[in-house]
Amino acid sequence: MHGSIIRKGAKHKVVAQDLFADYLTHEYVMNALSRSAGAPTALRREPAVDPLPEALHPICENADPMPSLPRMGEIWRVLEKAEFAAIAGEPADETATKAAARVREILRG
Repeated sequence: MHGSIIRKGAKHKVVAQDLFADYLTHEYVMNALSRSAGAPTALRREPAVDPLPEALHPICENADPMPSLPRMGEIWRVLEKAEFAAIAGEPADETATKAAARVREILRG
């Protein structure tokens, strides 16, 4: 997910507001940002037909539901630790294997 915000105490708030109100409302700008982000644009003159949701329906119908939010919180903590370990230089394969084992434990309950 991509987004932009104007910080409350921003030094150049007027420039940022102009950027949001004028520049980012041009369809060619939003289309360029969308292409670079690999996501559909937020501004459209007419509804767009996106084939991706339709392609995902059969997959989702047969998939397992996402775990509860508390359980996902545990999983995100495991993944966060694994990410930090990999960034710190620990072996990626070993780190990923340990994280996957822990996630499986969490999912088994």
